[in-house]
Amino acid sequence: MGNVLFLPVIEHVDLSSSLEDLREHHGFQICSTVLDSTAQPLSTHKFPDRTVLVMGNEYDGVSPDVQKVTSARLTIPMLNGTDSLNVAVSSGIFLHHYRSQHQGP
Repeated sequence: MGNVLFLPVIEHVDLSSSLEDLREHHGFQICSTVLDSTAQPLSTHKFPDRTVLVMGNEYDGVSPDVQKVTSARLTIPMLNGTDSLNVAVSSGIFLHHYRSQHQGP
């Protein structure tokens, strides 16, 4: 309880250039979540410590401009013709996957 208070959330006017700066000058891997059969399945991705996870809204997803600056395009493979998850649910799955790889102190 309260762990959400330790999660940095940042708003920017020009997200693409801010992500480029984080990647180029601060060593972050930029990961975008996408609904695309060519994307890497989440279960096979190893998150580095310094990761930015970009989630789009449920209708439009992550913009093409932002996808151009990402290092990894990740997806949650689904069965039975399901084509998407609620962004809150998928955020929880992605964040749990990251956290399970980085147990920390």
